Amino acid sequence: MIASRRLAFVIGCALLASCGGGGSSSPPPTGGGGTPTPSPSPTPTYQTFATLTGNQAFSTACGGTSGPEVPPHQGFGRAATDNFRLSLDFIAANNNWRVAGTSRTGEAFDNTFRPEDIDAASTFTNFTDYLRDPGTGFRNRLLLGDKPISGITREYVRQFVHVVRPTATSNPATYFCTYGIPTLLTDPLPTTTITYTSFRIVGQGVILGGAQGGAYDLGESTITLSANPTNGQISTQLVVTGRLQTPTGLSDTRVDLGTYSGVAQIDGTVQNFFAVLDGNTRAITGPSNFGGWFFGPQGREAGYGFSIQAAQQTGERLVIAGSVTARR
Repeated sequence: MIASRRLAFVIGCALLASCGGGGSSSPPPTGGGGTPTPSPSPTPTYQTFATLTGNQAFSTACGGTSGPEVPPHQGFGRAATDNFRLSLDFIAANNNWRVAGTSRTGEAFDNTFRPEDIDAASTFTNFTDYLRDPGTGFRNRLLLGDKPISGITREYVRQFVHVVRPTATSNPATYFCTYGIPTLLTDPLPTTTITYTSFRIVGQGVILGGAQGGAYDLGESTITLSANPTNGQISTQLVVTGRLQTPTGLSDTRVDLGTYSGVAQIDGTVQNFFAVLDGNTRAITGPSNFGGWFFGPQGREAGYGFSIQAAQQTGERLVIAGSVTARR
């Protein structure tokens, strides 16, 4: 399981009209050369995760699955739309993390995880694993990506996974999310297309039925992501590769779960982006999309959540969800 029209980080950029001294034949009473040209706005500054202090309310973007079993999940195919962001807050006084949102069936949830909820015996690498039963008989889980990852630099964006059953009778849901310090609208416009080169994907693909039926880890999938400041297009492609999750670990067999691509278009009015995903090699059978944010100065990093409903080439239903972080 573990494993943004103009750019969002340039929106709000204004054209400053230059001012001249006019055609007056007399100098200003105090001398000088007329109305001064306004000074440019200062370049925004950013804190990194390493320098954050105090309470925090993070911007998030998520993809998710829900269903009667874990695994397999039944996908609901929504990712990071304006009404599909989980709230992730850090409360400094007691080092608590609060995750809140609404399930696809309208059930609200609001879970707080405390230091005493950390599972010291967890086998999840690079995540702090919180487990807590809020009284529903189900231990909700927060897998918080707050640990350094060997060979991967992330200063402004991280990932988390939330497994939750909102009520005692509702279905469990798994949310794969990014969170971080978003790029400000006042940041200067990059002059060339941004191409991201470092990626990490956390998510799960499920084949429902057939000889390859089961839940697959997506950690070996490959991603491309670029952002064009001239036309406001954010383009991505996911080549999804899965390794079957078994009771003893991940299978050595790699399974092709399809190639998917999408182009988001932004116009300089919002920070986040969102678009549908098309199936290059699979038939799309339900809502499939991606959405997220740019993080840090001039979009140095980025992250998005995605959800896909498709069909394997042999006909079986395929549900995929996850989150991606990227750095240039």
